[in-house]
Amino acid sequence: MKRALKLGPQHQRWEPKPALISGILNWLGDNGDVETVEEFVDLLGRVVRQDHEMYHTLLKAKIRHGKKIDHVLESMKADGIDVNEETKKTLSSNRI
Repeated sequence: MKRALKLGPQHQRWEPKPALISGILNWLGDNGDVETVEEFVDLLGRVVRQDHEMYHTLLKAKIRHGKKIDHVLESMKADGIDVNEETKKTLSSNRI
């Protein structure tokens, strides 16, 4: 998947299937290390529009690993992505 995403938007005939992306993001949020999640979300953001699910994946990974999340929330705001109920639920697990 990373290889395909690295090809980027110049391969406009290909777009990742939403269900597959959702499954990968869900797994990464629960199991991935922060660097892997950041890389995948960055690559994915080059092909599809950033969305709540991508940011929630970053938040979950960073919270699990005890990393600061302020810049993720700032990026969400900058991208016009509001805090929703899922975001609030994810943030409530923040022990930092």
